[in-house]
Amino acid sequence: MLVSSREQQKQAAREARVAAEQKEAAAARRRRRLGQLGGIVLGAAAVVAVLVAISSKGGSTAPKVPAAQSTSLLAGLPQKGLTLGSAKAPLTLVEFNDMQCPICRDYMSNVFPTLVNKYVRTGKLRMEMRLQSFIGPDSVKAGKAVAAAAQQNRAWTFADIFYGDQGQENSGYVTPNFVQSISAATPGLNHTQLVRDAATPDASTTLKQGTSAFNAAGFSGTPSFLIGRTGGPLRPLNWSSLTPGEFTSQINQLLA
Repeated sequence: MLVSSREQQKQAAREARVAAEQKEAAAARRRRRLGQLGGIVLGAAAVVAVLVAISSKGGSTAPKVPAAQSTSLLAGLPQKGLTLGSAKAPLTLVEFNDMQCPICRDYMSNVFPTLVNKYVRTGKLRMEMRLQSFIGPDSVKAGKAVAAAAQQNRAWTFADIFYGDQGQENSGYVTPNFVQSISAATPGLNHTQLVRDAATPDASTTLKQGTSAFNAAGFSGTPSFLIGRTGGPLRPLNWSSLTPGEFTSQINQLLA
């Protein structure tokens, strides 16, 4: 019985030692996983910090454009829905834009006026807008407002004035009062009708159609562009800097 008791004690000790080793190994594995997770979290936090820092500085370097300048730029040009310029223009340029996109604002400030004066006003180019709304809720509200302005054939003027007063992304700045201020600065635009039209299914459909066209073109960011002969196949207009020459050189080649 004594031998049996000693053997039992040894067996119990071995089992206790094995259990302790297994427990320690499991704890070590947990510590490693937590360490890896901590590294991932810290890495993600660093990325977020960088993005926040960039966002806080604003993605746009373009100065604010006075509403009067936008109005003067587009005065007298035909607008129909989301189209700007003559239907008989030999070339069509399609712009995929998000109203919150600061780079879209840079395009409208740095490149758009040259294209309007050099090609749209001379009947060589027509433009179409394809609204996107992926940046956030303000994009949806702004996009619907532009879609509503299109119902009154004022989309391009409204959008250009909007970009001139664009706020910080996803800051909630696209309020009813903000939209009303853009409407008031847009000649010939009825704000009451705009508010009513922005709340209709048609405005939501316009955004969905813009998203579908964006995806079909294989784009991943805004602004993006398609260009080609009016009524014919369109191809991407690739750019590396938002300078007029990046666009005029490709338009001139198509016009030649």
